[in-house]
Amino acid sequence: FPNPTTSNFVIRNDSGQVLLSADIIDINGRVVKTVSLNNMGKEKEFSVFSYSPGFYFVRIRSDNHTIVKRLVKM
Repeated sequence: FPNPTTSNFVIRNDSGQVLLSADIIDINGRVVKTVSLNNMGKEKEFSVFSYSPGFYFVRIRSDNHTIVKRLVKM
């Protein structure tokens, strides 16, 4: 959150699962950035200020699961 955003967004982990990494993927399926989520605690903030406006996906990986969330950059 927030979504949509103009500069930053936050990944929040309320599940208690250990998160491994997050990929920011553009609408064409290219991985724009990969970040480690090891030892992130409850929240980690990311800047997308320099990214072009549009739709992105955030793929979050844990030991057992992978989820994908949509991100709108204004």
